[in-house]
This record gives sequence, C-alpha cells and structure tokens, in this order.
Amino acid sequence: MAWKNLDKTRKIRSLNSGLTIIAPKQNEEAVPISCPVCRVFFSSNLDLASYRNSRCCSFCETKYAYLDRDSWMSGTRPSRKDIIRDLEERKLLKIKIKF
Repeated sequence: MAWKNLDKTRKIRSLNSGLTIIAPKQNEEAVPISCPVCRVFFSSNLDLASYRNSRCCSFCETKYAYLDRDSWMSGTRPSRKDIIRDLEERKLLKIKIKF
C-alpha cells in the first residue's frame, strides 16, 4: 500500500496484515548522545539547544564557538590537545551547594 497524507505533518499507511503506520512526512535530524567536539555525553536541555545552534555541547559553545563565530561556522575546531586540557580543567571544577 502507498503512503497517504494524514495531516500537514504526518502520513499514514495500512498494511495487508491490518497494521497501520503513522510517520512524520519529513525526518527530523537526529541529535547525537555526546558532543562531537569534546566527546562528553550531553547532560541537559542546554546541551541539546547548543547542539542545534552550534553543533556542540554548551561548554564547547561557550568556550570555543562564541569566541570566533565566523570561524566556528566555517568548520574550524580546537585541537585535540586544547580540548583535552580544557576537559582536565573542567573535571577540577567543584560546585558547593549548601541547603
């Protein structure tokens, strides 16, 4: 059976077995589980927003992408050596919370 329009954003298809499939008309871009720059797992919605905006986590967006936006958007990325150094500094950051 062929796909038919269900509404503006979805399509529908019924199979001979009686199964009905509803799917989006356009595939949304998949978001990875870790930052392509520093390889740290995404941990918040802020990371997801940063990925959609700059193709990296919020830490890398703040640390690298905002410093030279034009170079970042043209594909320039920090060296692996710089990333490792910054990751080590990031591990040393301690947040103390008192209640």
